[in-house]
Amino acid sequence: SALKSKAVDKNYQPIPWYTYSMIDFLSSKNFTNRRILEFGGGQSTFWWSRRCKEIFTYEDNQLWFSHLKKKIGKNTYLFHSDTQLDGFEKKVEGLFDVIVIDGLDRFVCAQKALDYLAPSGALILDNSDAGYSNETGDMSVVRYLHTKKFNRVDFYGFAPGVILPACTSI
Repeated sequence: SALKSKAVDKNYQPIPWYTYSMIDFLSSKNFTNRRILEFGGGQSTFWWSRRCKEIFTYEDNQLWFSHLKKKIGKNTYLFHSDTQLDGFEKKVEGLFDVIVIDGLDRFVCAQKALDYLAPSGALILDNSDAGYSNETGDMSVVRYLHTKKFNRVDFYGFAPGVILPACTSI
């Protein structure tokens, strides 16, 4: 991954930029009939699309959005959005089995995600150790989800192409 400057496995196939322990955990699960909502697209978009029924991805970087758009699969719905997800509710419907927060304004994503998470669904927060906060800085995403009665399991360790350990939480 470091040499390729993108998250790939030993066969050069895309993998998420999550911690390896989280990738291992998710790889052991069957998502064939599952719907995924992803805030922040990239290698994970390609990885999820090979494993799920459909994936809805929101990306705020126009250049990266254009790059992804050329390569997405038939079960992938890619939307360009601003970091605050203005108009998000008009583009998405239904509940999702997994919601991934890995970009945009993560606090706003966490707030919006709650209305779209299936009762038996899981929320994945990448870089959960970074302390992403609301605009006033008085509450982190992790704390916010705790106030909403979410339990958390942390997957600490290294991630593809990264030299310092990080945390991805579910």
